Amino acid sequence: MFDSRRQSAVVPAEYVFAENTGSTLFVFGNGLDINLGFPTKYEDFFLSDYFPFVIHDPYCHALGHFVFEKGLLDKWYNLEDILAEYGSSVGTQTDEEIAGDKFDYQNLIQGLENYLDSIDIRTPQEDSIAANVLRAADDPLLPPAIYTFNYTDFDVISRSLGIGYSNAHYVHGSLKNKDIVLGVGEYVKLGPNVSYLHKTSSHGYDSHGILDAFEAYDSIIIFGLSLSKVDYPYFEDFFRDVASRKYMGDKKKYIRIFTYDEKARLEILDNLRGMNSGLIKLRGYSDFDIIRTKDDVDHEKVQDVINHLKVRAELDV
Repeated sequence: MFDSRRQSAVVPAEYVFAENTGSTLFVFGNGLDINLGFPTKYEDFFLSDYFPFVIHDPYCHALGHFVFEKGLLDKWYNLEDILAEYGSSVGTQTDEEIAGDKFDYQNLIQGLENYLDSIDIRTPQEDSIAANVLRAADDPLLPPAIYTFNYTDFDVISRSLGIGYSNAHYVHGSLKNKDIVLGVGEYVKLGPNVSYLHKTSSHGYDSHGILDAFEAYDSIIIFGLSLSKVDYPYFEDFFRDVASRKYMGDKKKYIRIFTYDEKARLEILDNLRGMNSGLIKLRGYSDFDIIRTKDDVDHEKVQDVINHLKVRAELDV
């Protein structure tokens, strides 16, 4: 008898959405890497020796000075928001100023690549919530689909955790391919001559079918993404469709969002309200919850997710 599940295990995930609806979709943000113990915050980069700009740097131009002042002087480390503020404030520039800003931008990307390359991701925290969740989904026949907004090499992380799957799609490029995407979302109205700051202008940008994946999979785990305005293009239509009962078939979509603490949980709820008319229908028409990882405060909810993933793996075998 033909076993379609075994075929799904060897065919690239983007071509087998119809077969994979019984499996799980993972979507990773930087919170996953942080929970695994890696210092991948923008603040870590700013405070490292790899940050390319220094005070009174004669080789630094307007963009570099702006990033330096916002980060190291004002202690504001959200690099994407800093670039958005700079790019939206730029007026008419000379050819020399345009070239200088592009030079700083490339130095910033290179510095970030070098910093992240310096992090040893072969030693993740074995007992972290992220590690336990990832292990629970280790299904040799029908592995989860993975879409990551991180730059780190998930192949290395999965091998370090003893996980058999590593089929990650890198939405914003990856370190291993040297094509990381650093910039701002489409919602930012940039000044003339700085459109290269849009993420979608990068050669490494590729959504890799993530929008179709949300529709195809009935079990969705989002780990470490704030769902802020920069994330709206990827998530807005999906959550709006959930709230409109589009996916009310034999069973509800199972949706779990892992975040750090109560403040982050409330921020995500506010962001979801921004995508929908409210949360009542979203909660009513899906199996939805947000789980906090700080101090393992939601231990029982974490265990429920782990059990859910293990059961799915056992059913697939």
